[in-house]
Amino acid sequence: MSLQRDYILRLVEQLREFLAQIIRLREGSRPDDALVAIMHAQEQLFACPSAQFGALLPDAQFHMLILGEQPEQARAKILLQADLLAETARVYDAKDQLALAQGARHYALALLRHAAAQFSGDASASAEGVAGDPDRSVGSGRSDRSDRSVGSDGSVLSDSSAPAIDARAAALRRELATARPL
Repeated sequence: MSLQRDYILRLVEQLREFLAQIIRLREGSRPDDALVAIMHAQEQLFACPSAQFGALLPDAQFHMLILGEQPEQARAKILLQADLLAETARVYDAKDQLALAQGARHYALALLRHAAAQFSGDASASAEGVAGDPDRSVGSGRSDRSDRSVGSDGSVLSDSSAPAIDARAAALRRELATARPL
């Protein structure tokens, strides 16, 4: 079990570094390269080609990601996928593909709702914070952990606690509220 946990933690850390690279590509006006990098990161996260998970609905992707995982690793994988989808939305915004951007944000929110519902019993998420008003979400998205990293949008990338789930959901709702009309 410890070997599997170590493997998952290394994979998640590697994918976080990949996410930082994706952000640099997007910010460097290389959106197509960023989308390719996102697809590669997702293939590593899901451990299969994109054809096997790309067309799945959020609940099916959620279950695919958590299958056989301990809660901590399952949450980390879900949050990483939500972060990748949020970055996908930002790339699509940069490419003026607003419908795709909006869809990616809604998809990420659906995954976060599943995480809140699945992990609420072990104090890792607040379904109310994910589904409801961002001002009512639990916590600030910050933890006392010194090993956290922060994304370009201010979200905590390495914290899979309830505040991190809520903060990601709140950030996505703000992005949806301020998105350019389709």
